Amino acid sequence: MSIKEKLTQFFEKRKEKQKVKNLSKKPADKKKVLKAAKDLLLKTFFLCVAGYLIWTYVGEVHIVHYQDMYPAIKDGDLVISYKMVEAYNGDVIVYFFDNTYYYGRVVGIPGDEIGITENGYFTVNGSIPYETIYYVTKPVEGGPVNYPYKVQEGELFVLADMRDNGKDSRYFGAIPVDCYRGKAVLIVRRRGI
Repeated sequence: MSIKEKLTQFFEKRKEKQKVKNLSKKPADKKKVLKAAKDLLLKTFFLCVAGYLIWTYVGEVHIVHYQDMYPAIKDGDLVISYKMVEAYNGDVIVYFFDNTYYYGRVVGIPGDEIGITENGYFTVNGSIPYETIYYVTKPVEGGPVNYPYKVQEGELFVLADMRDNGKDSRYFGAIPVDCYRGKAVLIVRRRGI
């Protein structure tokens, strides 16, 4: 047998072995693809469940669409709220009332007495609370609240920082604690994006 024939025979045997290897790899590749798809579906499922639990019980993300809390929160800002804490006086909170998300500052918790005068002063338990910016606070004509107002158990009295035109407890009364959606813990400025 000549060298040429030996080389031809060698390469033909090699091609046959390569074909056998390729055939044996295909089922293994299908198994790998199926396992990878199964792993991806499981990871996606657990991420969705974890996201749902976090959104339902831990916190929420909101985009603000009005200026009621200016300058603390501006139109277009992203607000991240944390649900697992109680609201106290001075906290900026997110609450859902009358099918709308509102943002406001808690000025009265159960047991507090809120007073708002015609001159634009408001008091909590007889004293003027400290505010970094002074806001003129006048009662709403024909509003549902008579002052002095005693905050009942299961209620929060909330005021917007932009008190001239912000919607808050002066317009619809103290909000039920059930409406409380969380304390604003992070505000991301998104203006101009």
